[in-house]
Amino acid sequence: MRYLLFIPILFIFHPIVCQTYIPFPVDSGQWMNSKTEYIFSYPGYVYSTEKYCLDGTQTIEGLVYSRLKYSNFNSSVIFTNNADGGFIREYDKKVYYKYNETAEERMIYNFNISAGDTFKIYSLWYSDSVNLIVDSVTNEFNYGMDRNTYYIRSDLYGIYFYVIWYEGIGSSKGLINEPVELIDGPSIYLTDFYSDSSNCTIYLSTHNPEWTDISVYPNPANNWIFITSLSSSLSDFSISTMENKVMMAGKIHSNRIDINCLPPGIYMLNVYSDHRRFMAKLIKL
Repeated sequence: MRYLLFIPILFIFHPIVCQTYIPFPVDSGQWMNSKTEYIFSYPGYVYSTEKYCLDGTQTIEGLVYSRLKYSNFNSSVIFTNNADGGFIREYDKKVYYKYNETAEERMIYNFNISAGDTFKIYSLWYSDSVNLIVDSVTNEFNYGMDRNTYYIRSDLYGIYFYVIWYEGIGSSKGLINEPVELIDGPSIYLTDFYSDSSNCTIYLSTHNPEWTDISVYPNPANNWIFITSLSSSLSDFSISTMENKVMMAGKIHSNRIDINCLPPGIYMLNVYSDHRRFMAKLIKL
């Protein structure tokens, strides 16, 4: 007698998540930067708000670029509104920049990278290419959507500089990425990104209105800081060094954060609320 033997086969399916690349905006977008620099003729530190906006496209030598407008307001009461800010284009997950129509094109971003890679990017300040090292690549919610986020460092004469790249936006140091910093040069940080670029003008009274409804106190602080907002529901926070190394991060409970574990120094406090980000300098005593 023959028997038919049925052997159940279990198929296990693992979902494959494919992160779709988010390209740079072409027609509409604006980037807000916070800039601090020491100017001897002023004299002293000058604090600026910078804005880059996309303003249509232009063909240069057969290549289509997005045109940039630049505005600036600083504490020495100097305005620049809607000046020419250069040109950018993206090809094969690489972003290129021209200072003006006749300037040489420079690659300022390369998103064809993975953790552990070493690659070169041109430094506008250093006037040469420098090596960048990809420490890690994560997928994080930044500026309204999940994006690949690249944690990168540069090694110039044994001095490390840290920067975060955001897919489809730029870097933690603004749109025109600079892979190194000068010891006596300006400090620049991206404070916000908007998909709309209908107005690139910076107004004196409201040049950064989303910062006005949040308070951090005491500052300087020893043990605790308290964060209050008149109009927003506070959710998460992170505290980083001025070199963008994250020291603390987590949820905000009872509108206060214990900072006892931080060494004395100057830090950048990021507070997240309603898909917006607020930034402020924090001094730990």
